[in-house]
Amino acid sequence: MNSYYREEQTSLPVIPLRGLFMFPHMVMHFDVGRPRSIAALEAAMMSNGEIFVVTQKNFMLEEPEKSDLYTIGTVATIKQTLNLSGGVIRVLVEGVERGRLLDLEEKDGYYEADLMRIEYDENIKKSKEMTAAM
Repeated sequence: MNSYYREEQTSLPVIPLRGLFMFPHMVMHFDVGRPRSIAALEAAMMSNGEIFVVTQKNFMLEEPEKSDLYTIGTVATIKQTLNLSGGVIRVLVEGVERGRLLDLEEKDGYYEADLMRIEYDENIKKSKEMTAAM
């Protein structure tokens, strides 16, 4: 465990993002149309409203596997959904914290990630080098 952050293991439904990156404290919307992603969105809304969004390495892949996803993503809270024509759902999310993808498994028609939540300690004393890098 690094002194700059704490980690907590959890499981959340996953939505792979195509060509988008999300960061903690960022609010963004995107469209969800793949059946597996829609099922993940519905599962998240039925539980605590949290979802793990992680970017695909190749945005052209329709059905990405674990090796097709980056290992670091963002735990996000679903703020709003809007059903669009053609079975597409527009979702508004807010990033909560970073997450490290440990494992990915299919569950009830969607991907669920075992992940390590990464919460940075805001009270640490930052060095000049760290401040410059940030």
